[in-house]
Amino acid sequence: MNTPSQQPARRAVRQALADVLALEPNITESDRRRILRRFMQQASRLSGNDTARPARKRRSPRRAEAAICAGFDPYSFGAVVVLQREGTEALLARLGAIESADQLRQLAEAQHLMVDSGISEPSALRRAILRGAEQRLGERYAAAG
Repeated sequence: MNTPSQQPARRAVRQALADVLALEPNITESDRRRILRRFMQQASRLSGNDTARPARKRRSPRRAEAAICAGFDPYSFGAVVVLQREGTEALLARLGAIESADQLRQLAEAQHLMVDSGISEPSALRRAILRGAEQRLGERYAAAG
């Protein structure tokens, strides 16, 4: 539980994040609230003050299974692994084999690659997936020190 001395600090952190998110023009109000709520839950977990209920899963197993059974496997290759081992061109070639924007979006979601939800063009989605994979790879290198 938060002590009285921690509450003003939590409010200040929450307000600072809310101010930063308000500066982003492409984030809807509902997305801002969702991001802020998730951030504060994670901060509570890290500080040992986790009183929030566990986050629910985004996708039911049946829905994920149905996507795979539909003929597309978003796990058929790892975007970050291909980028690391074979390079940018190889990843773009693998992504180029995927025609559907929905399938590209499934791949990005399944592999936890950040892609703007407003992108609908397959070529733009491929570039966004590449940037997401580059970001994840950079985070891995930074964590490895």
